[in-house]
Amino acid sequence: MRDYGMIHEEIGSIAISSDDRYLFTSGSHLRQFSGRNGKMVKDYGPIFENGKVMKTIITTADNKWLFAAAYNGHLKQISIESQQVVHDYGEIHQNIFSCMDTTRDSKWWFSGSQDTHI
Repeated sequence: MRDYGMIHEEIGSIAISSDDRYLFTSGSHLRQFSGRNGKMVKDYGPIFENGKVMKTIITTADNKWLFAAAYNGHLKQISIESQQVVHDYGEIHQNIFSCMDTTRDSKWWFSGSQDTHI
């Protein structure tokens, strides 16, 4: 167990790559830490407009992608390798994201919102 200290004013979500190499944390910023030594690898900064807090984040099982969802229903896809936002899906839910997951083969992505839509 490791105490990373206070790294956000508010933590929306955390995600760990399936190979345990990285821990991602979200608040108004997205941050990436080494799973081995706990040091920050990258502060992506605020990836959503107006510093919107990320409600949930998830990595794919193949460790290629991280998906980040904001409270306002917007979704972005980030390449773990290049550490860049590669796709902005815009608003895909009209309500707050409540959850998301991917299939084990990383081919399909699913999300749910507080208005009960999947």
